[in-house]
Amino acid sequence: MKKIVLALLLMAGMGSFAQVAQKKTQDSLDGKNYAYFAAAVRSAKGDTVILQAYRKAWLAKARQENNWNQVAAAYSMVMTQDSRQKLPFYADSLLEASRRSGDERLIGNAYMKKGIVHYEKKQHQKALDNYLLADRYIARSGDAYAVHKLKYALAQVKYYLGLYEEAIALLEQCMKYFENENDRAYLNSMHSIGLCYARVGNSARSSEMNRLGLQLGMEFEIDEMAPYFTLSEGINAFDRGDYSASEKKMAAALPFLQENKDFANETVACFYLGMGKFKEGKTEESMAYFRKVDDAFSKHGYTRPDLRMAHEKLIGYYKEKGEPQRYLAAMERLLQVDSVLNHEYRYLSGKIFKQYDTPMLLAGTEEVRRAMALRYEVQCAAIGLLLLLALYLAARHYRVQQKYRQKFKEMIEKRAEAAMAPAVIRHQEEQGHEISDEMVQAVLEHLRKFEETKKFLEKGMNLGGMSKIFKANSKYVAMIILKYRGKKSIEYIYALKLDYIVEMLHSDKKFRKYTHEGLGQAAGFGSTQSFTKAFKERYGMSPAFFCSELKKTHPLE
Repeated sequence: MKKIVLALLLMAGMGSFAQVAQKKTQDSLDGKNYAYFAAAVRSAKGDTVILQAYRKAWLAKARQENNWNQVAAAYSMVMTQDSRQKLPFYADSLLEASRRSGDERLIGNAYMKKGIVHYEKKQHQKALDNYLLADRYIARSGDAYAVHKLKYALAQVKYYLGLYEEAIALLEQCMKYFENENDRAYLNSMHSIGLCYARVGNSARSSEMNRLGLQLGMEFEIDEMAPYFTLSEGINAFDRGDYSASEKKMAAALPFLQENKDFANETVACFYLGMGKFKEGKTEESMAYFRKVDDAFSKHGYTRPDLRMAHEKLIGYYKEKGEPQRYLAAMERLLQVDSVLNHEYRYLSGKIFKQYDTPMLLAGTEEVRRAMALRYEVQCAAIGLLLLLALYLAARHYRVQQKYRQKFKEMIEKRAEAAMAPAVIRHQEEQGHEISDEMVQAVLEHLRKFEETKKFLEKGMNLGGMSKIFKANSKYVAMIILKYRGKKSIEYIYALKLDYIVEMLHSDKKFRKYTHEGLGQAAGFGSTQSFTKAFKERYGMSPAFFCSELKKTHPLE
């Protein structure tokens, strides 16, 4: 009811009543905030009278407050709701307000929307000029949505120029971004990339995009995209030679395109309908469609390379029919089409490479240079650190070697002492355990034989093994070893093994050829690691260093 009253108040030609009504309407909108106006404009789609009332009130408030951001917001919002005929005016007004705001993001978006308006009218040169101006601002705005929206717009120009692979690269980025940001933009990108796939001969991928687009359009409740996916699939059917299926799909899409005054896609549909009829030998029907392609150029100046064939078919038809005047007119029309294509393609391709692709390439090159410089700095720093580490390790190695040499020298000097002789240990009182002298003497005798027969070289020899051989309590054996050999049982066994290996290295040339693994096995160690660890713990140097120094200082003939 409120909308009806407001519409009545705004009707023109109602004299003083209209003036009073307008004043009341204006009064009713006084004090409303910007969020209110934005919501009201969105809800007023299709109701021109109410839309204009909200637009005027919004703009009046913004101008009174000198808020150019809101002036720009008002024009931007109204552009999506009002008729297409008013779009050029709104685009100019939006650009002026954005410039006065000084906001680079708004200025970039304004240029982009102005470019889109020109593109919808198939004014490709003006569209590209505005896209390139938009890129100057959007590229440094940090607005990811605007960046991808511009990429989508530039992809359309690249598609028009026949640069399908480059368009696909841009549209893939758009699809990835818009998938979770904007359903309609996602479908638009999907539709465009499907057209590109068809152009590069990948009709299967194109059809896949069309099927997915139709399915998602239903899920998203965006019905207006269905005719475009249907039209695209009609082109694929034509390319496959299925002219009947192509005609059905074109015919299904055509009414929507005509109703929405989408003359460009209507022209494309007519072209393929004409080609289908021509392939089926229905010449007269095909020419009727080709004349519609000719009319689109005559009325709107719209053409593109694939549509050129329609003019060629008309020329051939009029020549065959013997209609010289129409034949001559068709020839002149084709010359005009070629002139437009040559001029527009030269302008568009030259400008897009010079002002968009080349700067992007240069920016990429500079980025690579910076990355290389950074990598060089990192490499220099890494080399410096490695040199310092190498110096540290060299110094540490030198200190270790000196320490090992000192240990080796001491070891050689003490060799005169019998390493395997029973240690002279001071007798101590047993704490909590009484062992008879008879038991002690028996175990000591077993130990002597154990050492002489080198039973300690058996792999896995331990306290349990010795106690079994000695037929004595393991606890007593351990206590006697500790008292009379000065070592714990495992330490005692390891000492016997290692001293044996050292002795053999001193005296047996064959042992000097053994690897660490071979030495460990000869001594009865369970693994090379346990042998190496025990050797280092006992002698304070690695077996490798010991063997090396021994060969230098005590060679065997």
